Amino acid sequence: MTFIHYWTILVKQWRIIILCFVLVGLGTFIGSKLQKPLYQSSALVQVVLRPSNNQSSEYTSLLASDQLVQTESQLAVSDPVLREVASHYNGLTVEELSKEVTTSVKLNTQLFEIDVLNPSPIRAATLANDVAATLIKQQIQAAQQVNNRSQQQIQQDLNSTQQQIDTITSQVATLKAQPDKQSQIAVLQTKLNRLQQHYSQWQTLLAQLEFTESQNGDFLQVAQAAQPGITPVRPQILLNTAVGLILGLFLGMVLAILFEQVRSGA
Repeated sequence: MTFIHYWTILVKQWRIIILCFVLVGLGTFIGSKLQKPLYQSSALVQVVLRPSNNQSSEYTSLLASDQLVQTESQLAVSDPVLREVASHYNGLTVEELSKEVTTSVKLNTQLFEIDVLNPSPIRAATLANDVAATLIKQQIQAAQQVNNRSQQQIQQDLNSTQQQIDTITSQVATLKAQPDKQSQIAVLQTKLNRLQQHYSQWQTLLAQLEFTESQNGDFLQVAQAAQPGITPVRPQILLNTAVGLILGLFLGMVLAILFEQVRSGA
């Protein structure tokens, strides 16, 4: 069959084509209008690691921040965060919230986005900001707990080392008052020097840990708070209707050809 033959059939059965075109397009339009509109609000969160004077350290920090962006974007939709956020709203479950919240990483940046879909534009913005705030709070608490444990351990080592230094210092002072104790004093003095060096290293490590905590304790920041959406993002009525019209046109053409073939066969 040639193109002209098919064209003749389509022209002949134009009523079927128009009917399908209108019915499917109208059905898609009505179906889209009946759907509950959903609004999207997005909170933008930035991962900030303080730069250092060492170029290799800066490169390491950059790699670490890239990995942190991926990690934090996943933690934003993790159960601990969503569970705490859901507890702020009566009747909201973690399962419902998990269906509304998604995250996405902004390529080649230290940013990730927390997106919330909700029938209420105000509720969507509130939830997005709440998720961001809860994530930041939990991460600060976790970092503080780790740092506190590390500082406590270092402080215990410092106290233990200081006690040993005091004990050996007292022993050296006692031996100096006695004759012919130079060899013992030399041994104790060597041990004392090692302990003092060890103590100095622990002090340096503790200072570095405290400095790092002060610099990177707030490594997560809200770069842009979520705002209520003006227009719904779903359903996309115009797009859905256009797709429906195209499908209706295609369906009408297929039915027209089939109908003509059935008539010809009969």
